[in-house]
Amino acid sequence: MYQSAGIARIRMCCDKTRAKRVGDWTQHQSYSNSEYKRFSGNSRNYTGQTRTLARDNMTFPRILIIDDLYGRKPPNRDREDLCLRLGLKDITLDYDGKIRPEKIPDPVAEVVFCNGQVETGGVMENDLSGTLDMVRRGWRNWPHWALILLDLHFKTGSIGDDGEPIGRDADRDPKQYFGLTIFEKLRDEFSELPVVIFSSMDRQDVKFDITNLGADDFLVRDKISRSDLKACLQAHGLLEDNNIVGHSLPVFTGIEKCPLSCAAPCS
Repeated sequence: MYQSAGIARIRMCCDKTRAKRVGDWTQHQSYSNSEYKRFSGNSRNYTGQTRTLARDNMTFPRILIIDDLYGRKPPNRDREDLCLRLGLKDITLDYDGKIRPEKIPDPVAEVVFCNGQVETGGVMENDLSGTLDMVRRGWRNWPHWALILLDLHFKTGSIGDDGEPIGRDADRDPKQYFGLTIFEKLRDEFSELPVVIFSSMDRQDVKFDITNLGADDFLVRDKISRSDLKACLQAHGLLEDNNIVGHSLPVFTGIEKCPLSCAAPCS
């Protein structure tokens, strides 16, 4: 249990710290050690340690993107372009020794990609249990997920010459979107974890109101910019602030729920 005085302190500081937080991370880029939290884009793999930053022990916010396109194993030009456009430092360790993720100047956040699927015998199938396990480990261990970006439409079936599944009719049925299945499970098990729909479709093209299901926001992945991602993190992300407390989930969720405007100034 946390003392009420501690929660009051969080609420008093919210306005001042939330306004600074995303911008401050871009100024902390010298690393104090070579420890890394290791992930693989395949939903079945996850190992590792944590990495800290030299200044104030502050880490970049860590985002999990669950998407069949960006979660494909490198070389993946779509993923590289997304990271460059949004300022995402890719720490998904599914690169072989000859391929390295591109360096991102002034990153906004770290990102781990998960394709939400598993391949067996040249056929791609959705992998709900493996995906949830990856979410679970990154949620329970520090650094926690600050935000999940979740695609809706995942293609399954035999893998074509281009390396992508050819897709099945059920994949295109809005009522059977695998992203919706993931979303419902996330809301059941991780009710405090911010989830933003990250879709190639425009919002008006989605045949249901995703916000009524409890999504924090809806982003069209081909249209958002670095500044849009910063705004999304500031509005919805569970963000670290060394000026307040440590790394516990109750504190982070308390910060995220604080009003953006507080009457009492920080002392």
